[in-house]
Amino acid sequence: MPVAAAHGWAQRVRAGHELAPAWHGLLELTADERSPVRVGTLHALIELCVHEGAADVLVARADGWLDLDDRELAFGSSALVLEALGEPRVLGTVRDHEALLAYLSRVLDEVANAPRAAHRSEGRRRALLSLPIALTSVVTLVRANDRGVDWFRTEAERAKHPDLRAALSQVLIRLGSVARGARRGVVEQLRQTLEGSAKPIRDAARVRPGHGHGRGRRSRPTR
Repeated sequence: MPVAAAHGWAQRVRAGHELAPAWHGLLELTADERSPVRVGTLHALIELCVHEGAADVLVARADGWLDLDDRELAFGSSALVLEALGEPRVLGTVRDHEALLAYLSRVLDEVANAPRAAHRSEGRRRALLSLPIALTSVVTLVRANDRGVDWFRTEAERAKHPDLRAALSQVLIRLGSVARGARRGVVEQLRQTLEGSAKPIRDAARVRPGHGHGRGRRSRPTR
């Protein structure tokens, strides 16, 4: 029933009927913890967003959901929206790239600045897992003047939280596995930017061999 409801609300949005309750219904379903519900709701969002203009509306709605007082609801909905935006056929319909990148920056900030109590949040955990999916697609597909690359470079320069840095490192691993030619050089530059923004180690003598230098460095997530 929840999966059927997700597709039903998505159809109401597409038809322009009862938009407020339809979007509210989708909000609650995107944050549902049950795996079958998440899969069904993700499919409903993807089918909705392949229609012209719908992806931009989803980004705007999702940006508003980040303001919710219920952090579990805010993080949980962000996780599924990120998965939808990670689909190339959805991202390909986004026209307002600046709004998309601003939303992604807000998600990164919310994840990094969440209070310590929220670090045990299942929604936050899912958002962290979904970030590499969306960001890999953004860096790859948002090509206007390499805007996606420039945006990622800026985020890599300012990322300090370990959880956030781990997610960005996973993006670089994904990009490195598919990059060819000149794009490999771009990925390496982004990797150097992320590594360069790491907090300095307080006591270098405590660094264990093989951590941060030497064999396996390129395949190990960046601190």
